Amino acid sequence: MQCVQSCPPEKTCNNRDIAFSCAPSPCENKCVCKPGFVKDDNNECIPEEECPGPCELNEEFSNCTQAVCRAKNCSDQGIPQACPSVADGDCLQGCVCQEGYLRAEDGYCVPEDLCTKECGKNQELRCVQSCPPQVTCANRGLAVSCAPSSCEYKCVCKPGFVKDNNDECILEEQCDKLCSPNEEWSECVQATCRHQNCTQKGMPLGCPGIVTGSCTPGCICKANYLRDESGFCVPEEDCDEEEGPKTCPPNEDLVECANALCRSLECSERGIVPACPSVSKCIKDCVCKFGYLRDENGVCVPREQCPEPTCESNEQFSNCTQAICRAQFCSEKDQPIPCPGIPEGSCEEGCVCKEGYFRDDNGPYNCIAESECIGM
Repeated sequence: MQCVQSCPPEKTCNNRDIAFSCAPSPCENKCVCKPGFVKDDNNECIPEEECPGPCELNEEFSNCTQAVCRAKNCSDQGIPQACPSVADGDCLQGCVCQEGYLRAEDGYCVPEDLCTKECGKNQELRCVQSCPPQVTCANRGLAVSCAPSSCEYKCVCKPGFVKDNNDECILEEQCDKLCSPNEEWSECVQATCRHQNCTQKGMPLGCPGIVTGSCTPGCICKANYLRDESGFCVPEEDCDEEEGPKTCPPNEDLVECANALCRSLECSERGIVPACPSVSKCIKDCVCKFGYLRDENGVCVPREQCPEPTCESNEQFSNCTQAICRAQFCSEKDQPIPCPGIPEGSCEEGCVCKEGYFRDDNGPYNCIAESECIGM
């Protein structure tokens, strides 16, 4: 018998690796496991080393996996299942899918109705949150600040793949093969039997023979487009038009469709993933290179040199929002909060509530004092 607080909770096989952040509270006399022992799923104290390994999402631990009397895999769906009698000592402990879930081919437990869902090329069915958004060639490398939310099963790109401009999953290194507007990829640019530059317009066309092994891959202008002196592919009839700047200041690139870029461009947008605009006409202009943002003086500087984003009242800026080891929402304030290990390079910057403040779950998600959370 010991006098223990309600938080942190008594150590169990399921929570033994979680670090809890707790406010001081009165203790209560109760029976607890002796040092070196933890509670198992049967509420019995066992040596900590006898705990089973942790189960994945939508799984639960079973002391006798053979005795689970229901379909376990998607391939078992719709097939009558036997309820075997397992002799003492023959049981195998392990993780099984929870009721209403079945194990898919990739080994994950998914809702039964998703067993027959087919994903596209280089995609897999996974439970993902709406934020951060799925990685694309356009937004890769951007840091996104997200509030905790539930996940939803959907088809997403497999690890190592990202969405391209056609909403297809490609290897991330292939993003560099993505061409600018009005361009297309060619495995052999020398074999393109049409004019490529405005300076060639109206000149005789020759189609040279290609020596084996001499091909150079790269981006070429699409049919009926020619490359102007700035390096952009424009409609043939626009070859003689003078429009937009020809050169850019340091740390800037000249892009043909600056008003359609799907990334932050200014220091004031640091840490924000802007909407991808839909434009009816492209505007050629100079923009900051990737990794740079335009400061208040109009100069492109490295992103980290921009001022930290201005946070709202009772908030503070964090370079790694996922590593905040305390409750952020009123609904979480009395719950144990895990302190996750964050892989290097995956931190997301953003504004978090200051110590002693919590976000109002009822919106507009302002940070309010703990005393104002009562009844939520």
